[in-house]
Order: sequence, then structure tokens, then C-alpha cells
Amino acid sequence: MTLDPGDTKPPGRLLTRMRAGFHHAGPFALLYGFYLFLAVGCYLPALHRLDTALIGKPGSDVLRNVWGFWWFKAMIVERFRLPAFTTYLNFPRGMTILVIDPLNCLLSIPLQLAVGLPAAYNLYIIAVVAFSAFAAFLFARHVTGSTAASIVAGVIYGFAPYVLSGSIAGNSEVVNVGWIPLFLMYFHRSLIGGRPRDGWLAGLFLVCTTATSWYYGYIVSLFAVLYVMGFLAIQLVRRRPVGRSITSLGRALLLFTVFSAVMFGLYRDILPSVERSTAQVAYDRWTTLAGNAVNLWEVYQPAPDRWDRPSLYHLPAVVLLALVPALLLGFRRAWSWALMGILALLLAMSVKVQTYPPEWQPSVWRLFETLTTVSSRLYRLFLELPLSGMLRFPARFIVIANLAVAVVIASGLQRVFLERGRLRLVWIPVSLVLALGLTRQSLTISRFHEMFAMTETSCPEYVSAIAEDPDWVGVANLPTNLQGGMQLYYQTIHQKPLINYVDFVTSRLYFINEHQIPLSLSDGLYGMHRRGFDPATERFPDTVPDWPSPDKLEQELALMKRFGLRYIVVERTLFKEESLEAFEALFAPFVEAVSRTETVDLYRLR
Repeated sequence: MTLDPGDTKPPGRLLTRMRAGFHHAGPFALLYGFYLFLAVGCYLPALHRLDTALIGKPGSDVLRNVWGFWWFKAMIVERFRLPAFTTYLNFPRGMTILVIDPLNCLLSIPLQLAVGLPAAYNLYIIAVVAFSAFAAFLFARHVTGSTAASIVAGVIYGFAPYVLSGSIAGNSEVVNVGWIPLFLMYFHRSLIGGRPRDGWLAGLFLVCTTATSWYYGYIVSLFAVLYVMGFLAIQLVRRRPVGRSITSLGRALLLFTVFSAVMFGLYRDILPSVERSTAQVAYDRWTTLAGNAVNLWEVYQPAPDRWDRPSLYHLPAVVLLALVPALLLGFRRAWSWALMGILALLLAMSVKVQTYPPEWQPSVWRLFETLTTVSSRLYRLFLELPLSGMLRFPARFIVIANLAVAVVIASGLQRVFLERGRLRLVWIPVSLVLALGLTRQSLTISRFHEMFAMTETSCPEYVSAIAEDPDWVGVANLPTNLQGGMQLYYQTIHQKPLINYVDFVTSRLYFINEHQIPLSLSDGLYGMHRRGFDPATERFPDTVPDWPSPDKLEQELALMKRFGLRYIVVERTLFKEESLEAFEALFAPFVEAVSRTETVDLYRLR
């Protein structure tokens, strides 16, 4: 039997569009693969310990952020609950919890299911570095229209030392900066074209930016408002219509408003604390910002005593040298973004007195003093804005400055790379080589691999003992080591609630309990907690509450046992010797030793 040719049907529209989409997406997939290759090269030491250590220096924020990754998976996948409230901390009362980078936590879930928590965190960090570079490429390509020039821009932004050093500090929200250029791209398209789709996508990517790092959401919103004001002023002077632009941006604002309303609803319990923090006196906010400001010279040439700190914000020297000619060549396209970068740099400097190398001439010092004066006046205006008190680290503005540098360089290269016909086949390989060279220079001048460190994830004996208990049990740490967050990471292994108040994964803006007293502990247990060494002050407290009487202790422990307390972890190194002896004597009738290591004892209630 043969088929009549007339019986055959042409492919459907959907299939045709899918084929066209795959054909169009192929080159972009290859480019992301190139950025991923560069990212793997940056983090090559991590591949040897992918599931036994975490990217980040010991004592950094890495364990706290990793806890958030695990917490989202535990709640959404295993218990089908919203992760906005937890009883795993401050058990049994619980607390509202605001993880610093919820979108990162959410997107990491498939990786966690596939390879486990440590490897998932490490692979995610590597992937989002490549994603940030790829997003900057798309934004620069939108501004310049040049593929080759935008490839270089992606490396300047995504592989900036500022981003890479964030991973050493354990700040996953600093590493994933890819949503910012995507928002700015569709925000700009909404302004100049007014298409409905661009407005919705701008709103979506602003939501993603904020959900990855709330302070980046705040920063890009601030710059977007300033850009809109300037754009509308120019359009009105030229007597051009702005209705479509306003309508498109209105869609973005609507989507972001809905997101904000949902977030305020979930975290309404912490709003009073936020209000108190943002309403602090101007002097306190000024002092906080000045303490975290950027010194302009050390942005690009840190002092030798700062090499071991995650504060590498400088860019390769070749990029800085190319800025002026690039701006001159591509001024028509890049002037507005260059102004944004200058403003971001001045805001990052905050009110810090600028220094310079002693061999420089006094005339240079006067220039630095002028920059400090301008920055200080800008910050006096900034502090008048709503919620400005929430931003404690002006250095975060550097990410906007880096993006502006990338766009300016791409605009200059666009005039050099004449991508017409066969010349495209020449300039794109040249740009790939330049991207590779700039990545290597960023790693070299920032000494990234010299500073690179990972935090071990080995499981102690006492954590294994807790994990093997089949009962739903609570764990108390007396006292708690507040420095490394290791107890938080151990919770991802034994998955038992912690009965003491822990604030590791929330901002200090969001203390529900202003006195930081463990709400779920009795006075007697809290007194024992205070008898320990305080790592924050590196000293023992001067005044300590009295020990409870044996009868009172028995009542308290019986009550806590009824709520689920089973284990008490005692970190001996944090106790005074006499306090430890008194503790052991007092608790002897009520607890039994489960395990003992060099520094930690584990007790179970009888």
C-alpha cells in the first residue's frame, strides 16, 4: 500500500515554532556553555571535593546560606509547606524566618535531589556565575547590537572579582547577579518600545532580582526610578509620546506590587522590626554605612593586609585603561549607563575618607577629597529615601558600576568589531579569546586561587548519634558557638529541631526578640547558656544568672522533654572549668552521656 502524496500534512505551527526555537537557541546554548567552561576553570579546586566541602572560607556565611538551601527542600518537597515559618529553630515555639536568597534556595532543589546538598550548593554556585555572565551578554547585546563585543562584556560583569569573592565569603546572594541585567534589558525595552510582553518580563525579572537578594532589588529599583525620570524628561522636551512606555512599565509595577503584597503577608510578623530598623536616627544609619563603605583606591588595589579578606572589588587594569577610549567611541549608546555607573560608584564610596598611595602628588589627594565630599552629599539625599536604613553595605552598589563598565566597553568594541558578512567569523573568535584572557587576569590580580578556601562537611560522631534516633526529638546547645553556624549545618544531617534561639539565617533587622533571649528556653537553661564563652565579645560574661535548684531543674527538663527535647550538646571549650564541673554535677541525675569527643559532649535525657 502506498500513500498518496496528497495525504501528507505539513508540520503544524507548534512543531515549526519549536524547531525554529531550537535552531535560534542553539548559539546561545553554546555561549552559555563557554561561560560555564570558564566558571568551571575558576572553581576547579572545588571539583575535587564536590560533596565533602563547601565553597567558602571556614567561619564565613556559607553554612548559614547552605542551611537555607536545605530548608527550602525540606519544607517544599518533603513536607509540602511554605518555608516562611520554622519550628526547626527556636523549638517548640518557632519563628518567622527570612532566608536571604529564597530564589537561589528554590532553584537549587532539583540539584539537591540529584546529587545531595553539598554538591548541589557547589554546582549551583558555578552555574550561576556562568548565568550572570550570560545575562550580561544579553543586556550588552541589546544595547550595542554586537554579539562579539557583548561576549567580552559578559566576562567583565559575570567574572568580576567582586562576584567571585562573594563565593569565598559564602554569600550566594552576591554571586548570583544575573537577574539584574535581565531586568534592565526588559525595563529598557519597555521604555523605548512599550510592548506589553516587555513590561511583564521586566516585572518578572525584578521579582527574581529581589527574591535572590532583597538589597539588589532595592538598588535596581532605585536606579530604574532615576532612569525613568531622566527618560521621561528628555521625551517631553522632544515632544515625543510616552503613553506606551508608561503603560508597559505599569505592567511591571503591577507584577512587582503583587509579589510585594504576598511577601508582606508571609512576613507580616517581622514588619514592626523592619520599621524600627529603618526609623533609626540618621546618625546611626550614617555610622553604619560609613563603616561598610568602599575606599576608592582599595577598590582596585587592596592593601596587603586585606588580601585574605573577601573584599576584592577591583577590575582588571586593561579594562580600566580601555574605559575612556571605549566611552569616546561608543558615547551615543553608553552615556546613560556610564552615568549610572558613576553614581553607583559614588554611592559605594558612601562617606568614607578616601586614601591614596603616598607616592602620589597632593593634587591627586585633593581630587580624592572632592570625591568624598560629593559622595557624602549624595548619601545625605539617599538617607532621606524610604527604607534606606535597610541597606547596611554600600559596597553592594559596585555591581551596578561593574555592569556599566561592561556596557561601556561593549559599546566601544562595537565600533571596532565591524560585524558584517564574513567579518563576523573573525571577530567572534577574537572576542572569545579576549574573554578567556580577561577571566584569567581577573583571577590573577585578585589572587582568587590563592585565597580560595572550602569548608569541610564531615559529620561528627555525636551528630550521627542524633540522626540515628528514630524519634522526633529536639536538640539544645549549651552554650551555642555563634561564629561558624556549624550547628545549623549539622541540623541538615540529623534533621532534628534546635531548641535554642538561632538567628543565623535572618538579618539582624529581623530580630523578633530584641533582647536575643531564647524564647523557648526556661530561665534556668538560659542561665546555663550564658555561663559559656561568648565568641562575639571573646570573653566570659561578667554577670551570670544563678543556677536553678535541682527541683526547679527537674521540673524544667520534664517540661522540655514533654515538648520534644531529648539531647543536650555541650561544647566544653566554651565553658569555664568551674561552670562545666557545676553543670555535670547538677545534670548527673537527669542525663546520660551518649558520646564524647575532644570538644563536644552529647547527653540524652533519662
